[in-house]
Amino acid sequence: MAFPDSQLPRAVMTGAPVRRVVRSVDREQDRATARQRLGIDEARFFIGVIGGSQGSGMLNEITQQFVRRFADDDELAVRHVVGQRFFDDFKNPVSAGSTRGVQYQVIAYEDHMEDIYASVDLLIGRAGAGTIADVAATGTPSILIPWAGAADDHQTANAAWLVDSGAAIAMKESEVADSLIAKIEEVRGNRQLLVTVARNAHALGAQNRQGAIAELIRSLAQGVK
Repeated sequence: MAFPDSQLPRAVMTGAPVRRVVRSVDREQDRATARQRLGIDEARFFIGVIGGSQGSGMLNEITQQFVRRFADDDELAVRHVVGQRFFDDFKNPVSAGSTRGVQYQVIAYEDHMEDIYASVDLLIGRAGAGTIADVAATGTPSILIPWAGAADDHQTANAAWLVDSGAAIAMKESEVADSLIAKIEEVRGNRQLLVTVARNAHALGAQNRQGAIAELIRSLAQGVK
């Protein structure tokens, strides 16, 4: 099982599957190289906004507002994955070719999440099982916004696994419009909080980095030979 909430008598805690390229991320060692690959200035506070596999209209809208507010901020970078279904109609609030102010990248889909996890100062995203596992495995500081429409509200339960250990910050969808921008500012100004959240996430992610589910499958397969 991915998270410790099963009552099954023979359940084995393995953590959710995490790709090897993500499991191997070392944020301290890989940060500079990952930023170079992404085209992000080394000195900027870097925020990654990830709306899940389908993108999030709500996150896209609030990110546009955030970028407009901080358009003149030379110390900020944002890489915004808007989702393929939103990309063609997305209105970039930053003038094309602008070399001053916020460094803002808009893409439809992120092919190299390992570089995001290696280099962001803060990740903002949904709370699907894959994201939770990746955040823990890499020790990435995050603000998680569980999708309210998820079956049985399972994304809230996913996020709680991190939040209850001080390993992430969570916010309800209903709070985003009024509070997310202020929360980003608060977190950005509290470097110690970012360090603590990252450390706690990394500690929880030990099981995800070990590839335990693959080892369990391998051992079971060998046992039936």
